[in-house]
Amino acid sequence: MTASPENLHLLAHQSQLRSRTEEDWWDNALDTALAAVSATRHPAGYRTIGETALARLIRWQRQGEPRRVSADATALALTAMAAADLAHRDRVIEADAITAVEDLAKRSSSATPALHLALCAWALDRLVPDRQALPWRRIREHWSNTGRPVAGLEGPLRTLTLAFAAPTFDARALVRTLLNEVPASPGVEDGAVLLWLMTSAIERCSGEMEIHDTGIRALADRRSELAGRLAQEIDADAFRPPEVPEFSPDAEFDLRPVTYLSPTEALLIDISLASAEPEAAWMRFEEAEAL
Repeated sequence: MTASPENLHLLAHQSQLRSRTEEDWWDNALDTALAAVSATRHPAGYRTIGETALARLIRWQRQGEPRRVSADATALALTAMAAADLAHRDRVIEADAITAVEDLAKRSSSATPALHLALCAWALDRLVPDRQALPWRRIREHWSNTGRPVAGLEGPLRTLTLAFAAPTFDARALVRTLLNEVPASPGVEDGAVLLWLMTSAIERCSGEMEIHDTGIRALADRRSELAGRLAQEIDADAFRPPEVPEFSPDAEFDLRPVTYLSPTEALLIDISLASAEPEAAWMRFEEAEAL
């Protein structure tokens, strides 16, 4: 079992790299875009991974491969984000992403995964600063038009999305609401999403609030507690797809619960726990001796 968030990060990072099904492609556009974003949050040595994944995504977009599905709309938004973070800002992809996210937000909430819309809002936050422009108005209308109560992760994901889309960002209101909505003891699969959610909220709010504000400190403590608990509960096997044995009418059923984190969840953990600082600085013996 892992003992620390650093070990959990290593497991998640190794797992997402194993998810590459071909050169510079992580099985699907969404995971490839998440991998490109993840590379921008790691030390500079990982930049090449991000740039090659971004180049592959640009070919995917240029060749007209994106479909009118939520995963591909989210991939376009994340591709635009990765391009900007890698200093290759692409206005064509940004325009396509805005159009795709606007189309996504027009659909009913039952047809639009809350996580996908939250990732879109996170990706476009800095790229489209005018909150009166598209797709922000559509995103606000999307959640105001929902006719059913939200449950589970949908509540905090909606709160984060609306905070990004609001005409004026209210950091204190976001922190206060998340402290009430984020469950204290989520399951492992929900925990991966919540770790990303709290990380993105804290990063966005940190520039708007005092560092000693009790609210943001409480949210940061909640995030640290979750990361520590996940580190204790997740091992390398959790990132491997479960093996399904051949059916046998005489075999006994194994009723033990199986913990499995998908490549997308591994990428969310990787993004949440990554640091741009080198993990282990080193020097040659001659350099150390000279010092």
